[in-house]
Formats: sequence, C-alpha cells, structure tokens
Amino acid sequence: MIIEKLVVNCISQTLKIKTMAQEILDKLGNLLSTGDAVEVEETQDNLEFVGHIDNFRDGYVVVLDQEDNAFCVLPEQVKIV
Repeated sequence: MIIEKLVVNCISQTLKIKTMAQEILDKLGNLLSTGDAVEVEETQDNLEFVGHIDNFRDGYVVVLDQEDNAFCVLPEQVKIV
C-alpha cells in the first residue's frame, strides 16, 4: 500500500514537471535553451543586440547583453546565432 502511494505520487510529480516545462522557440522555430547566444531584434525600447539566454520567466526570455544587463524579451524577438 505504501509503495503504491509512492508510485502514484512520483507519477503525479512527473506529470506536473512535464506540464510546467514548455518548449520555447525563437522566431525561426529553433528550440531556445539557457546559455544560447541570440540576436535580439530592435524594439521601440531597445536597439538590436547580441547576448546569451540567462533564464526564462513568465513567457519571456531573459537575455544578458555583453555588459551583463538583463532584458526580458518575447521569444519571437530573438533568434539563435
């Protein structure tokens, strides 16, 4: 009985993790990952720049520029270089 509960709990936790993990794609459809070098397109607020992906947060890609300034951008505004 205890083993059955542990197995059900483990399966439940695995399903939650898989549901939370989303594949985030760049504007060309490439899978984005932490550490990827990306080019961020120009927006009203920022000039175009090249940086690397530091994190993902609430549907945004957190990109660090060459001076380690962090920018939250939409996935469709980046492409892997």
